[in-house]
Amino acid sequence: MSDVKFPFTKDFQRSILRLMLTEEYFCSKAITYLQDSYFENIYLSWVFSIIKRYYKQWNATPSPVFLKEELNKIVSEERQNYKSVVMAVANADVENKDYIKIKLTDFIRLNRFKIAHSASANLFNNAQFEKAYRYTQDQINEIRQVDFVKDDIVEVNEIYSILDKVRHINVNKIPIGIPVFDQYLEGGIPKQSVTTIIGGYNSYKTSMLINCAYHAARMGKKVIFIFHEGRREQILSRFLSRITLIPYNKIISSPPTDEEKVAIDKAKEFLSKYIIIKPMRKVGVSVEDVYDYVKFKMKEFPCDMLVCDYGQKLNPRKRYSEKRHNQQEVWDTFDLMSAELDIAVLTAAQFNREGHKQSHNLKIVRSVNVSECIGIAQVSETIFTINPYKEGQFVLCLDKQRDGRTGKLVLCEMNMSRIITHDPELTQKEVTLEEMDAKYE
Repeated sequence: MSDVKFPFTKDFQRSILRLMLTEEYFCSKAITYLQDSYFENIYLSWVFSIIKRYYKQWNATPSPVFLKEELNKIVSEERQNYKSVVMAVANADVENKDYIKIKLTDFIRLNRFKIAHSASANLFNNAQFEKAYRYTQDQINEIRQVDFVKDDIVEVNEIYSILDKVRHINVNKIPIGIPVFDQYLEGGIPKQSVTTIIGGYNSYKTSMLINCAYHAARMGKKVIFIFHEGRREQILSRFLSRITLIPYNKIISSPPTDEEKVAIDKAKEFLSKYIIIKPMRKVGVSVEDVYDYVKFKMKEFPCDMLVCDYGQKLNPRKRYSEKRHNQQEVWDTFDLMSAELDIAVLTAAQFNREGHKQSHNLKIVRSVNVSECIGIAQVSETIFTINPYKEGQFVLCLDKQRDGRTGKLVLCEMNMSRIITHDPELTQKEVTLEEMDAKYE
């Protein structure tokens, strides 16, 4: 839609340019959303292009001296016309700044809506219904981002509402079930944040996620557990073993006794009240699919935590050429989801090759060894790494939390016959890196 023009008067267009020269933040938004062709004539368009070129090069608005130098480069008979426009811009009225910004916001949003609607209609008419839906969702989100009025600075008048939000997040933390770490986390992992458990292959990541979900539910928190690999019968059996303490091999190989049926019925009641178990194993499942499902499900099941097993199995909302960028997009979406839905997101990731090597050599591995993407570590509010120790034990490292102590290690006893990776009734001992290095050696 290159023929689109401003519906504004020349005076209004000159005010836009004047505001670009006087407000750097407004200028940055204007060059993002406006185009030279929007302006009514070539002279106004020229001024806009000069401001845009200067800002992109120097990250600042041009001075009158620079505009004068640009005018001196014009040697044609049109020079006087350009000079007149520059003078008019310099003297333009910008007293009603908010009105200018509101009208510009409406104009850009409407223009983007027209483009999006046309493209979506073409997809729909070609029977690409799911693609049309995804495209429309993305465009709606982008249109909402257009705002010349709102600034992202922290307003002093918002201090109390911000403090209320901080208290809400901290009061409603979700315990993971390891008392030492719940103490260091001052109650557990916070809502409106992403927590990532990093480990190697077959390092009990799924079992760890199941245990965290179970302990959260025991504390009255509602959990949606979504898994992307493994059979549904297998995941359900692991949950039942953890809740009922019936050995996992017994559950999957033998009919339950009458006593075990009573325990299973209690587990069914517990699960129906606190935990939704949802397989999403189809090829091509995206983080957007997870987002849509959780958002829909929360209407009937207002959950406190999403457990995703695991994030690296998901496709991003938008495809990138490099895998690390795709994974960054997935974790960024987790972060957005946690904030918008007021939930904690708990997921898992793999060590990279060096991390696997260190893990097999019985070394404590840190989050720098997350597979493919350091962005995963950057987005995550809290990070744990799982480190094998010896049969029936592993070392869990609190490698990151933004508002507390890090580098803390707990040697955890586990009982995998009943899918217990951590439990207050099993031995949990805080250890130091020096102690573990000595034992590993």
